[in-house]
Amino acid sequence: MKRKFSEEELKQAWENSAKMPEALSKQESEAVFSALEQEIANRGNHRIFRKRALLAVAASISLLVITLLLLRDATTPLSDERPEIVVKRTESNQRSHFKLEDGTEVWLNADSRLAYRKVFGSEERRVDLMGEAYFKVAKDVKRPFRITTDESFTEVLGTEFNLSSYPGEEVSLAVTEGRVAFADIDFVIEPITLEAEELGHLNPSSGQLTKSSGVSVTYHRAWMMDKISFKQEKLDIVLAVLEKRYLTKIQVNRQKVEKCTIDITIEKQSLELIMGMISRAINGSYELLEDGSVVLTAHGCMNAN
Repeated sequence: MKRKFSEEELKQAWENSAKMPEALSKQESEAVFSALEQEIANRGNHRIFRKRALLAVAASISLLVITLLLLRDATTPLSDERPEIVVKRTESNQRSHFKLEDGTEVWLNADSRLAYRKVFGSEERRVDLMGEAYFKVAKDVKRPFRITTDESFTEVLGTEFNLSSYPGEEVSLAVTEGRVAFADIDFVIEPITLEAEELGHLNPSSGQLTKSSGVSVTYHRAWMMDKISFKQEKLDIVLAVLEKRYLTKIQVNRQKVEKCTIDITIEKQSLELIMGMISRAINGSYELLEDGSVVLTAHGCMNAN
């Protein structure tokens, strides 16, 4: 049975998180409290990502407060006239596509939130992300585009990349084109620069920030693409793409399929149809469980490297 948060608990959490050196205005306080209540209500029905959802609720209190402080223009005097803050959020079965006022396009993946100023300041374009999003940043050499998450900091001028930073998980940044600066949020680790087909990986627990080259950007942006075609692709990569695209988990004996390759085009088919195609290709079978996850049983490969 899921625990229901009382109004008193929410208020106490808000009071504890609001002990900041710079106070929020009345309008901001009310906006944060309202958003927090909605955040908890929205996350009550998750199945596949239940653990992630609980961590997200725990992080929401401080993040919503910090976000408003970070998104302020440093030159703006303290008063009741604040820049309007927009918060876009998606639930576990939703995705969203929208444009920011500077022309930057954002694709927001499921179970995510993006907060930003409706009109950016004169010196920077700053947003705060929880979850996963693909950014196509409009070029502006005078105003860098900066993304903060609970664990990382990213800065660009104009480029395309996918950033994933869910609470309790490692942070990954895959670049499609252009150059991106990537660092931990406290700048304890030396920042790295990423270019096209490079992947940045931040492990908050170990404090490691690494870079890989020649990565499959298709995998990292598969969740937002209408059509994906694979030719002689390793099955484990295809399954990983399916997990992101269909927001599910696929259990399989990896050793039995590690040499399997497959030709498949994924568009708007149902997960059941695609799993049927894969099952025939590996001489296997699959079972769709009540929680939406899939168990794939492999007996052999018709195609193998």
